[in-house]
Amino acid sequence: ERTDALEAAETVLQAHSDIQAFVGINENSAMGIASAIQSAGLSDQGIIVTGVDSTEDVMNGIKDGYISYGVAQNPYQMGYMSVQDAIKVYNGAEVDPVIQLDCEYMTADNIDYYIEREAAYNRKKEEAVIETDADRISFPGGGEIRILIMDDQRRSSLK
Repeated sequence: ERTDALEAAETVLQAHSDIQAFVGINENSAMGIASAIQSAGLSDQGIIVTGVDSTEDVMNGIKDGYISYGVAQNPYQMGYMSVQDAIKVYNGAEVDPVIQLDCEYMTADNIDYYIEREAAYNRKKEEAVIETDADRISFPGGGEIRILIMDDQRRSSLK
C-alpha cells in the first residue's frame, strides 16, 4: 500500500536525515517514498529512489526526476513464454520449472522507449477484445484457446 510506504519512508527520513537512497520494491512503495521525500522538503537533496514495474506513475516519476531508476519487466514476453510452456506441458513434454527473463533498467535517458512500449501494449489490449463462448476464447485476427475440463483439471490448447 502506498500509504504504508509513505509512512515508513517518513519514519526513516526522520531517523536518518543523511540517507542517500531508497529501494521501492513495487510501484506503491516507490511512489510512497517519493511522496515522503517531497513532503519533507528533500527533493533537491539527490536522494536516489528506485522502483519496480513500468507503470505510468513510476515512468512519469523517472521522466519528471523524482524517481531515479526503475526496473521494468516484460509482461508480453512473460505471457508468451508461459503459453509456450503450457502448450508443451499439455502435449506431454517436460519443461524447466523456472522461466528466467532479463530485467530492464529504466532511466531518464531511456524512459521514452518504455513509455512508448507500454502505450503500445495498452493499444494492443484495447484491440484484443476477447470473445468467449463457454469453453473457447477467440482473439481478433485469428487464434483461439480452447478450455477443456478433464478430471476436474483445467487444460488449455492453442489452435
